[in-house]
Amino acid sequence: MRNYWISDKPPAQDTIWQRFQTLRKTWQRRTRERNELARVTSRDLADIGMTSGQADFEMNKPFWKE
Repeated sequence: MRNYWISDKPPAQDTIWQRFQTLRKTWQRRTRERNELARVTSRDLADIGMTSGQADFEMNKPFWKE
């Protein structure tokens, strides 16, 4: 049996290094977003429909948790 591709090359698969880099960037983004959330005022939290308890819960999550 033969596989056919649109191009002559088989589909590229991410290397472990590429997957690690993507994961690292995701963790950095989560950390940055949670740090920014710590600076949001209670009035702004109310504007986005979030309580201070919800914000605290989100801010205290480890970076690897979604």
